[in-house]
Formats: sequence, structure tokens, C-alpha cells
Amino acid sequence: GQIVVLHVVEVVPEAQIPLEQVAEQVRADLVADQLSKASEAQAQALLERARAGESLDTLAGEVGRTVAQLPGVTRQAPLPPALISEAFRLPPPAEGEQSVGVVRLGPDRHALVKVTAVTEGSLEGLDEETRKALLGQVAQARALVEAEGFIRALRREYTVTVAEDRL
Repeated sequence: GQIVVLHVVEVVPEAQIPLEQVAEQVRADLVADQLSKASEAQAQALLERARAGESLDTLAGEVGRTVAQLPGVTRQAPLPPALISEAFRLPPPAEGEQSVGVVRLGPDRHALVKVTAVTEGSLEGLDEETRKALLGQVAQARALVEAEGFIRALRREYTVTVAEDRL
């Protein structure tokens, strides 16, 4: 328990802000919302066409963009995190198929992502020291996931109060 003491100096009654003062912000918000919705609709339409087999080059040309081909992308690639997340979320494409998704990069910016191949990781050719280091990393990651799950379970069952001033 904490005790808080306040001294009220002035009370300003609630009042509606005149439209003249916020008109520009309201217009800007409306335009931004319309752009966002239009961008989302266009991205979804392009996604459906890509899934139907149209080439990304054709689709990109229609909207004045170019296709960037990035072979061998890893999870640590210097790309927007949402783009990498979508690429690794997509299922591996079957033989002769493609795996396509869409990712939101900003309020009115979207990108189509196409996975053409997935290369499975291999431990072949790794020396024993590197294998041990990788095993240690995997063990640490697993332990972190387990600890977070344990903490979530405890918080569901018990009330936890964090004393921020004591950290």
C-alpha cells in the first residue's frame, strides 16, 4: 500500500475543442485513414493475383515499383523485422508452387513477399566446438522460453506486485 497526497490548484472544466482549432488535424487523420485502407485493399488484391500465379514483376510494374530478389535471406538479414517475420512465417513452397504473403511496412505501405525455396539447416561440416556452442545457444533459448512460461503461469495463479522503485 502506498499513500499519495495531492493538492489541487485549479480545476478546468471539461470542454469540447472548437472545430477550427482541430480542423487540420481531423483532415489529416481522415486522409491518412483513407490512404491506409486503400493501401491495404490494393495489397490484398495484389496478393490474390500473385497467389493466382501472376508474376511479381507484372504486379510491381502496375504500381510503379520494382521487385527486389534477395536470395539466401536469414533471420538476421538487415531488412524490416516485419518483412523477415512474414517470410519465415510462410510455409515452404511445394515443388512448382510459390508461397506468397503480404506485410504491412507502414500505415500506407505494404510489400508482397514470395518465398521460392527453403534451405534446411545442416550441421554437416561443423567442428565439435561449434556444435557445442550451438547446442549451448539452443539450450539457453529453450531455458528462456521455459522460464517465461513459468513466470506467466505464476502470474495467472498469484497476484504479483512489482515495486519499480526497488529495482
